[in-house]
Parts: sequence; structure tokens; C-alpha cells
Amino acid sequence: MATESYKSFITAPLLGKVPTEANEELAVKKLKEHGCIIERTHIPIQEFNNWLKRVDYENRFPIYFKEYGPPNQSPENWTRKQFEHFLTFKLSKINKSSSVIDVAAANAPVQRILRDVFDISEAWRQDWNYTTDKTSKTLGGNASSLAVDDESFDALLLHNSWEHFEGDSDLDFLKEAARVLKTGGKVIITPLFFGLEGFVSTSPECWPHKYRAASEPPQFREEVPVIVNNSINQRYSQRHSVKLLLRHFNDVPRLSPKIIVISNAHDFGQSPPYSLLLEKL
Repeated sequence: MATESYKSFITAPLLGKVPTEANEELAVKKLKEHGCIIERTHIPIQEFNNWLKRVDYENRFPIYFKEYGPPNQSPENWTRKQFEHFLTFKLSKINKSSSVIDVAAANAPVQRILRDVFDISEAWRQDWNYTTDKTSKTLGGNASSLAVDDESFDALLLHNSWEHFEGDSDLDFLKEAARVLKTGGKVIITPLFFGLEGFVSTSPECWPHKYRAASEPPQFREEVPVIVNNSINQRYSQRHSVKLLLRHFNDVPRLSPKIIVISNAHDFGQSPPYSLLLEKL
């Protein structure tokens, strides 16, 4: 994209540098004051190690391991990716009879983990770049418009993805989740990137080619500040503010929000400690 031409697509305030610290603990306090449930928990390391042994990424999913495991990525990054998969499985409390979608799955093997390791036959995957093929339980298109029936799923799992939903599509996805989930069904978003103040980082140089299914510039909210940073190679990466999260929760009242705080997240590749669980009432 030509220098400076991206500014015609962004009506939000442009920032010259990354904003102040997120102050997540203060943000958690404010969310609690507004009725959001906060659940603090400790994950036994052995429980995670048992998961790793059972899933066996290196032998079951060698292509994924080769791309994301050492030495291509640091051991810390590899542990974080595996921990995300483990955590959504744990928090969603799914079992063999559950119906599950890995949302914005990209090339992650979560569908195969659920199907081949945990015998969940109704394990689906969705991504913007996929072509819908219900025989293989694959959904293409936008996560805000899932080609499935009302109240047909027990869990929607998101791994390091919700922060990349552009413009209003983060809220639109929550509305769609309220449609497709059964009563008691859950959305698990991990990690949750949020803070007292929010902003979006974007890399205009990658806008035309980041996603096969999206070549147009991303959509931005007018009220959320934007920082241009081509080094991150992301069309859109958002830190949600408390104000925006509360607005989303209010707009989708059938989803009851809970912030999960992992007290020992540092034990798992320095994973971010926050996740968002939304349960359909």
C-alpha cells in the first residue's frame, strides 16, 4: 500500500506510539464492579503434562509441530500454543457427546485433537480462508455468519483469534454465538487481550495479502485509537477496553461473561493469564 494512503481508510484517532500499560488488574476490578464474574484458578502442571502426553503433537501432528515447535519457534511460544488448546478444552468441559467448533482455526489441529484423541465426532472447524464442506465438518466464511442451525453446538473455541476480528465483527460474532449455542453452551476466548484503555494495531503493508479471502482494507471503529505498526504483520489486532467489553456484554445479554484468571500462567510458557468464558443462559 502506498505510503500514507492507509489514512483514508482509518477515521479513528491515530497514535504515534503504543499506549500506556494495559493495567489488567485494575480493568478486572472495574469489570467486577459492573457485575462481571471473576474466577481465579490454578492449573496443576501435571494436568497439562498429561494432556501433552495424550495428544502427542510431535507424532500425531508432525507438520504443525515442525512449523510451530522448536527450533522454528521458541520453546515458550510452542508451550503457549499447546496451553491454549488445553485450556479451551478444560474450560468448556466438553465430552464425547459434545458438538464443538474451533473458530478461526487457521492451520491448528484442534478439530483433529478433539476427534482423534478425545473421540468427539461432532468436532468442527471454521476459518475465513476455508471452503465450506460439511462432510469434513469444515465451515468457511465469516465467523459472524456460521452455516449451522440455531442452538446446535455446545462450545465455540477461539485460540488467539478474537482480537483479530475487524471492526464490529467481534460483537457480531458474539451475537452469532448466542444463536448457535445450546442453553448452557460456552464460548471460550483465550487469551483475552484487554485493559483500561483499548487500541488497535494494524500493518497496512499486509492488508491485501494477509488473508486469501480478504483483500480489502479492514474496518475500524471510529472511537478506538489505531497505531500503525508494519512490523507485526497483522491486518487488525485489538486490545479491548473495559468500556468496549461492557458494551459488548450489554448488547448480548444471553451470554453471561466470566473472566478466568490463571494464577500460575507463567508456568506455561509465560502464557497470558486472562481468558473470557461466555455461557448461554
